[in-house]
Amino acid sequence: MRKFLVQFIVIFLIHLIIKAGDYTFGNFFDFTRRGILFSTFFISYALIIWNLSETFNHYFLKKYERQFDNNKVFNSLFFLIHFIYGFIASFILNYLYRQGDILLYDMREAWDQIPLLNPELTLSLLTMYMMFFTLSSYSYINLKRKDDQLKLQKLK
Repeated sequence: MRKFLVQFIVIFLIHLIIKAGDYTFGNFFDFTRRGILFSTFFISYALIIWNLSETFNHYFLKKYERQFDNNKVFNSLFFLIHFIYGFIASFILNYLYRQGDILLYDMREAWDQIPLLNPELTLSLLTMYMMFFTLSSYSYINLKRKDDQLKLQKLK
């Protein structure tokens, strides 16, 4: 529960930053149905992506544990795979947000001026994903190191 609360708070703060940069809302705290729907969608999607990232990360860190120790090529490939996954997830969120805004709130005019890739939103979401990936990797490696130290002490 504590982990979920920390994730929620981090995502909520990032969401406020992104929402503040979205000029289609008119003002920072847009408590309209559209603003609430955006917030709910964004936070839910980010929580899902963060947890998928952690699951994916932990699976590969456990499965290929020995390769991670001193293999820079393997680590770079692992980072690249996460980068591609994060880019695809960011693009999908960007697309879903765009289509939902057009269909539900008839915001076609606002979105016609923005390219489909929407570099600002896609890159900010990708940055957020890579931040989640880094936090997940760091916490896993840190826990693994502590566990290895405990095992070493028990053996001594």
